[in-house]
Amino acid sequence: MDKRRPFVLEEASALAIEYGHLGGEAHISNTGDFEVIEAVAIVPYDKTYRFLFFKLYHETNDMEKAMAFYELPAFDVFLIFKELIPLGEPKYRYMDIRTYLEEIGTPLNKSIFASYDLDVCCCGENA
Repeated sequence: MDKRRPFVLEEASALAIEYGHLGGEAHISNTGDFEVIEAVAIVPYDKTYRFLFFKLYHETNDMEKAMAFYELPAFDVFLIFKELIPLGEPKYRYMDIRTYLEEIGTPLNKSIFASYDLDVCCCGENA
C-alpha cells in the first residue's frame, strides 16, 4: 500500500494545473533513452484503477474518457513519459508528481492549495 495519502479532486486539479507546464519537456531516462513528458494527468489513486486508466488512455488518447469509469474520491497526479523511438512503438513510463519533484530536488508547492478551503493536510503525506 502507498504510504502517501491520496489527493481529493480539488487538490489533484490544482497540482495538475500548477505543474502542467512540465508537459512537453524532454528528458533522458535512467536507461539513457530520450523521452518527453507527454502529459500531467489526474489518475485514480488505487493501483488497479490506475492501471485501467493508463490502458484506456493509450487506447483513446483522451484523459476524460480514460477516467469516465472512476467514481472514487481518491486521486493522484502522474507524469506520463513517452520514449521517443525512431522506429517502432513508443514506450511509456509513469511517475507520480511527488516522486518526480523529490528526484529533481524541488519541494511540492503547497501554497497552491491556499485557494481551497480544504479540511485536509495539503501536503499529500499521511495526515
